[in-house]
Amino acid sequence: MFEVIDKIFSLDLGDRGVGHLYEPARAGNRDALCLIAARLFMDLKAGEHVFLLTGSLTRNWVSKRIAETDGPIGTAVLARTLSYGFNAVPIVLIDELIQDKMVAMLQMAGLSVVDEEEAKAATSHIRPTRVAMVRTCSTVDAVARDECRSLVA
Repeated sequence: MFEVIDKIFSLDLGDRGVGHLYEPARAGNRDALCLIAARLFMDLKAGEHVFLLTGSLTRNWVSKRIAETDGPIGTAVLARTLSYGFNAVPIVLIDELIQDKMVAMLQMAGLSVVDEEEAKAATSHIRPTRVAMVRTCSTVDAVARDECRSLVA
């Protein structure tokens, strides 16, 4: 069953050139990626961080403020699930040009967008507050790599 789910998720229905990403992601893993992800979610502890990446600028020939239409709202729903279901802290990584839109979607999903210190306080209380964090990253490869290393640390 998990293999079928993986195959569905790896379909490149929009012909955007992302179909080739599945095989390298699966390399060295006997289990389906969705099964690995499910196990990781089930092991989440209160206050742990989960990175979510979304907001590909898909219509930049029209405007750099137009991003993919399904990714950000789907990410807001997933962030809500992580916060409400696991008391985890979703950290949404998004392009700076659409950060305000992502914040609005997270808020509409019932989350308060906070900083690191506030997230720690929100998830450690006996009555947790449902929160998310938003971060932007550079589009310059070397800078983005440094930023990501810093985030993970």
